Parts: sequence; structure tokens; C-alpha cells
Amino acid sequence: MKTLTKTAIILTAISSILFFSCKKDKVVTIPVVTTDSVFNVGPNVAQFNGSIVSNGGAAISTYGVCWSTSHNPTIIDNKASFDNPAGNDINGSYFKTIDKLSATTTYYARAFATNNTGTGYGEEVSFTTGIGTVVDNEGNVYKIVLIGKNLWLAENLKTRHYNNGDTIPTTYPQNKDITDENEPKYQWPCNGDTSLIKTYGRLYTWYVVSDSRGVCPTGWHVPTFSEFNTLGDLNKLKETGTKHWQTPNKGADNSNGFTALPAGIRGYDNSFFPIGTYARFWLFDANINNYIAINSNGDIIDPNTKDILYQGESVRCLKNQ
Repeated sequence: MKTLTKTAIILTAISSILFFSCKKDKVVTIPVVTTDSVFNVGPNVAQFNGSIVSNGGAAISTYGVCWSTSHNPTIIDNKASFDNPAGNDINGSYFKTIDKLSATTTYYARAFATNNTGTGYGEEVSFTTGIGTVVDNEGNVYKIVLIGKNLWLAENLKTRHYNNGDTIPTTYPQNKDITDENEPKYQWPCNGDTSLIKTYGRLYTWYVVSDSRGVCPTGWHVPTFSEFNTLGDLNKLKETGTKHWQTPNKGADNSNGFTALPAGIRGYDNSFFPIGTYARFWLFDANINNYIAINSNGDIIDPNTKDILYQGESVRCLKNQ
């Protein structure tokens, strides 16, 4: 039997110590992940694809996607994740749904994975949700249309409340005389008929439109004259055909999807001008009472300021920039 020298014994002991020391001090890093893609983006949902490249030397406890409207989102922001309580070995591609998004909004997303050392993130990608709908504080849902670089309601306003929840009153009877009031703040269904609200919305007085409590959905406003002018040829804003407009509905092509409808008005004489003939929309320019009007004959009607403050007219809202 070969006898080890004293030097050999010492070297063997040192090697054993180094072996066990290295084993004990094994370095664990945060996981390595990649952000692969965001796809099937809708108004309120998107699909996310990420990949786990390495677990960093320790079991991954959770992984998925995080997102925000700001750059470099983290798991403190919004996230959708998978848990791995069993500590299984995880690698490769995965898919996750990103939901509860707001329409027409730009988001930033990253893949992530967490082990007992920390969280690793993938590259940031951005995506913008599609055009969908917007809901006012009363629960009315409105279609949205993108015209140029601006988002508009594609329907007339229907709410009976200001944005703080205060009620916008109406009159009883519908044709009650309000011309003796200093600041009449009222709304009415078109033609005084509640069955028409779904299609034509409601009519509002100037003092409602200019009230600081606001009538448009949060993040939207009553357009100014210059903002409305960006829409171009006003006749082309009209819904085509004669389902709602009276014949001849001249010049209508609705090429930008604004879908103007002839809701009529409640006049300064307290009577309702019937639907079908023309559309009038309030505009808001620093306390200047103004509106735009379009009729079925293809004419752009100049605003008539006679007793305008007592009239009820339609409202189309524009999204804030």
C-alpha cells in the first residue's frame, strides 16, 4: 500500500477545502429573460410573448409581464404572472394576456422573472391600444373615431350629469319658458322624446356646456371653433343616406366617420325644432357662445346669436391632447 507523504496529505486536504468552499459559495444571479412580442392589440387587451433564457442558478418563483404608461415598468406597476410554487425548472417561451387597458393609449411592457436573488427584466417594448369606446360617469358608452390625429366621440352626448356627479336638470313641462332666467342650465331629450336619446343624444344649453364642472367624459372636452374646423368640409361629417337625415342630405359621405346626426334643437321660443333637418353642435371659445350648424340641403348655417343662450343644442366631445 502506497504511503502518502506529508506534503501530499496537505495538498489533498487543501483541495477538499477548496472543493467544498466553491460548492458552498455557488453564485446565483437574477434570471435572464427576453421580451419577444406584443400582438393582437385591441382597445382594452393585448397578448404578450416572452422567454426565459436562464433561471440564474435558482428556481424561478414567478414570471410574466409587467406594463405601465411610463418607461421601464416593473412588477410594482401592473403585472400578469405565472407562479411556480413547486420550484420546477422553467425555460423557453411563454404567453400572457395583458388586460384592463385603456383605448388609444401607449403602453410600455417588459418580460420578468423572479428567483430568490431578485427579478430580471427583458427589453422594453411599446404598443398603442386601438380605438374602442369611452364611458361617461353615468355609464353611457360612446363610440370613438380617429380623425387626423384627434379622437372624437362618434355619437352625441347623452349624459344628465356633470363630471362631479351633479345633476343637470331638465324642465317640466319640456317646453317651459326659460327666457326670464339669467343662466339657464338644462338638458332635454331631442324633440322632448326620451326614446330618441339612444340615437340622437340630448340637447344642452350654453351655460351647461361652459360650466366648470364639465359635461364630457373625463379626459375629453367641448371643442373650440378652431378644433372643429380641423374636421374639414362639414357636409362630409354627415351620416349618409336618409334613414336619419331628410332628403336630399346633399354632400354627405361621412368619409371620416364623424357621423353627424340631425338632432334638431330646442329653440329660444322653447319649442323643439324637429329631428331630420339639421345638426347643431356647441363650441366653446373662452366664454364666447358659439355653435356650428349643418343642414340637409348641404348648407353650412352661420351662427345666429339671437337668444342663443336659451337654446338647447347637441355636444360632440374631443379627447384632450
